[in-house]
Amino acid sequence: MEKWENNGAQVFQLEELTLSYPFTKPELFLRIASAAASTGIFTALAFNTTETFFILGFTAAFPVLTALIFLVRWRGLRRALPSLLSDGIYSELKKAGAKRELLLYMVVFILPILIFPLIDPVLALACLLAAVSSFGTAESVFYLYVRQLENGIGRRITVFIRPAPGNPGFYVKGLKLV
Repeated sequence: MEKWENNGAQVFQLEELTLSYPFTKPELFLRIASAAASTGIFTALAFNTTETFFILGFTAAFPVLTALIFLVRWRGLRRALPSLLSDGIYSELKKAGAKRELLLYMVVFILPILIFPLIDPVLALACLLAAVSSFGTAESVFYLYVRQLENGIGRRITVFIRPAPGNPGFYVKGLKLV
């Protein structure tokens, strides 16, 4: 880890950050809890309403969104797997910046609020509950899939992030076997 002084404050440059892939166990429990809570809210509301739009909206959106979220994650891992199994590492050069992350957060947090005036509020609530439940469910299933894959190859998969040498404004992100 590189260290230098900046106006009397010690500054450290991170050489590499290694994290559990796809996420940690506490994050798994948070995803399971969010899926269970949103499904529980849907169930409580479904048994106390005569709105078929609400029930049909959740029932239609949940499997579609769950499959879509899981397939996006699975496809990314499948793309990395050949290199990961042969070389023990898979990496990509990425441009540093917050534009993509900002857009993602806007979609995740602002779109659900904007959907209420655009479509029937009952259907919007069903879709919002389905999205939260789908995300937690798909991510939990993907976590179990990765753990099963790791048991099959006998090694753990981790994600790493490090500055790109000689490329200011870029970083290297990838997976490696440990």
